[in-house]
Amino acid sequence: MSRPRPPQVKARPWRDGARTVPGIAFMRGERVLAYMTAAQARNTADKLHDLADQLEQQARNRGGNTAHKAGVSAHHPQPKLTAADGTEEPLLPATIAD
Repeated sequence: MSRPRPPQVKARPWRDGARTVPGIAFMRGERVLAYMTAAQARNTADKLHDLADQLEQQARNRGGNTAHKAGVSAHHPQPKLTAADGTEEPLLPATIAD
C-alpha cells in the first residue's frame, strides 16, 4: 500500500452566512478537506515543523537516514559535485547570494 499524498493547500475564502471569510483550504482535488484562518494555519505550521524536527531527531538517535526513515527531507543536505568521469570534486566557495 502506498503512502497517501498530502493535500494541496490554497488561499481560498469561504462563506459564513452572508459574509465571506478569508482563509486557507486543504484540498483534495476539488474537495475541501478543511479550512483555517491565518492564525490557525500559523499554529498548525508550527506544530508540523516541531513534529518534523522530532522525527528527524528520533532518526538521528537511531543512527538512520532522516530523509528515508522519518519520511521527511533533511533541512539542507550537503550537495556533491562530480566530474564527467564520476570522481567527486570540491565544492566552490559560496557567496551571501547563495
